Parts: sequence; C-alpha cells; structure tokens
Amino acid sequence: SSASPGTPLDSPTSIAEVCFAGLPTHADVVVPSSNLSARNVLTLQPDLESLRILPYAPRTAMIMCTAHNQLTNELSPLCTRGLLKRVLHEASQGMGVEFCVGAELEFQLFYSDAKCGFPQPVDTTTFANAVTLNEREDFISAVYDQLG
Repeated sequence: SSASPGTPLDSPTSIAEVCFAGLPTHADVVVPSSNLSARNVLTLQPDLESLRILPYAPRTAMIMCTAHNQLTNELSPLCTRGLLKRVLHEASQGMGVEFCVGAELEFQLFYSDAKCGFPQPVDTTTFANAVTLNEREDFISAVYDQLG
C-alpha cells in the first residue's frame, strides 16, 4: 500500500533566514554586517484566517504566513507579521491605543516600445502626478475593480 500524501500543513515551506534581511536589493550576495547565513532556516506557518480567494483569479488563493525558527519553532525576530502583531498588542495593552493597518501596493505602468525593444514607463513625471493619474484613470479603475 502506498502512503497518503501529507497535507501542506504537515510539510512546512522553508526559507533561508538570509533571504529575509541579509540580501541587498541590487545583488544576490549576503551582506556581511547582517550576521545572517543560509544555514539558519525559517519555516513559514500559514495563518488560515488570512486565506482569501483572489477576486481577479478565482481559482487562486493567497495566505499570509509567519516565519519561525526551524529548530525551536519560536517566532523569528525577522518576521514582519510577528513584529506588527507584537507592536499592536503592546500599543493596545500598554497605552490603550489601537490601529487599523493595511497594505499599500505600489506599481509602475509600462508600455511596449517597438522602436527600442524595451518596455518604457507610461510617464516620467514626479510621483503620483495628477495629470498622469487622470490620463490612465480607465486602466487604474479596472485594476482597482479587480482587486475588490
């Protein structure tokens, strides 16, 4: 008889600790001063309450995870979700302050330029130029509608 496959929760996803904070954005090398290495491994534990079907891709879901030390199962100090949860708890318990927190998604629009063969930015003006936002309103509205 063959063994039944484990559930995703039985087979944690792992990631090298250095990938959280020890790699610069411009190169695939470890930042020596980070004191991180690929030897230390974190496991990602899903937060089932965060499971969401993507409105723009109904056959796809997303789930948020917390990062834990693979050997001790302790929440990693590099886990941004864990840090946020701790700070919110401390603010609530210690100061009686509560926050409503959300994500800010940033993106840049490009168009295909057949002349040079490379994608080109739709605009080269300063950040959040109202003229550009108005000119691209139909596209931005469509993206917004898909995100729900």
